[in-house]
Amino acid sequence: MTPFLNLIISYVKVMRNIHVGSSPGTRYLAKIFRGETIETRQLCDRITTETSLSRGDVLSCLTTLTDVCAEYLASGHSVRIGDLGILSPAIHATAKTTLAQVDASTIKSAYILFRPSKDMKQMLKMATFKEKNLDITGLQSYNVELQKGETLITKEKAAEIEAAENELKAAEKDIESAETNIKKAAKK
Repeated sequence: MTPFLNLIISYVKVMRNIHVGSSPGTRYLAKIFRGETIETRQLCDRITTETSLSRGDVLSCLTTLTDVCAEYLASGHSVRIGDLGILSPAIHATAKTTLAQVDASTIKSAYILFRPSKDMKQMLKMATFKEKNLDITGLQSYNVELQKGETLITKEKAAEIEAAENELKAAEKDIESAETNIKKAAKK
């Protein structure tokens, strides 16, 4: 595997509304910045420029790799793809109380599990993280995939939210103080 020195993973800040758990409310977290999906054509072009293979050879190889992997996975085999990792077939199934109740109808869905190789895991452990600058100028645009309930926020918006939260905390303290003074006055 080619060593990936100085792997830098970009992230963005998002706001999430949490509705479950011990402390529901608005929370902020880092989320990986995902650019556009790299298509097979782009992979072919990149591999062609970095090797002596023709575009047709690369495309043929990738297409065949996809077909052969799909065949092996469909027949229950795991497939190791070099230093990238292992693809394995898996299923989601409903648990039953007796062995006799388990049949094909208890299988809800099938999916492919990816397990990165040791080298890939090591590469990710050594990664550093950098906030993605989303200050959009000109006609640039970014494709950021957000989950339901997430909102992308800019640094400026985060500062505004933080200032508003601080004002709210100060107002709550003022109310608390006023309530305490009212209680003291009522006791006199």
